[in-house]
Amino acid sequence: MPAKDLSEQLTVFVLTVGDERNFSSCMACLDRQTAGFRLEVIDGVAPMAAAMAEMISRCRTPFYIQVDEDMHLFPQAVESLYDAITGAPPEVALVSWPLWDCDIERAIYGVKVYRHEILREFPYKDAHSAERDQDLRLMDAGFEVVPVPLNGRAGCLGEHGKHYTPRSIYVRWRRQAETRRLDGPHRGRGVPRPRKTNRGSMKTEEVARKVSMAWPDAISSASALSGLSTRPTC
Repeated sequence: MPAKDLSEQLTVFVLTVGDERNFSSCMACLDRQTAGFRLEVIDGVAPMAAAMAEMISRCRTPFYIQVDEDMHLFPQAVESLYDAITGAPPEVALVSWPLWDCDIERAIYGVKVYRHEILREFPYKDAHSAERDQDLRLMDAGFEVVPVPLNGRAGCLGEHGKHYTPRSIYVRWRRQAETRRLDGPHRGRGVPRPRKTNRGSMKTEEVARKVSMAWPDAISSASALSGLSTRPTC
């Protein structure tokens, strides 16, 4: 039984398209979390914008986390993400934390925790990069989209894509190439470049720095689990 029960405050949504090996590993990692939460599985909903829209419509808690089936979270990840969003200023709509990508062997963005009250006012559009489009609209409205700084393997809260096959790797990079062709190069995975908001301030980078500094236990825990010399495991 997890030490902390967050089931009235936090929902974890797992998005799956039928990759059984990754999905099974993802769910096993969620079973080992240090905090309890409400769990919802969104199965076979396409396109991606529709699956993400399901999170907003089905969420009944103040906060929610998006976990794709190829994300494998360390035991403290859910609790750390909850602490990050609840400890951030109220204008922070989401916090994105790095994961260690087993395909390219570097930290990427990442797993995200959202403030439901804000996100339900910004539904996903049927755009090729629905997350990026939503992030830009959030920032135009004066809200903050906070990426925790990339800090190598030690700063990650889990792994990404450790059970990819040659086919799934091909599909992944074909999709990435199509996104870049349609949208042009952009910074990060679903995290646009911080810029001045309608409230007249540029706080995103400062908030991100404070978020990452406020939870050193999460970073040190991820570092210890990774072993630094071998691939980390949940």
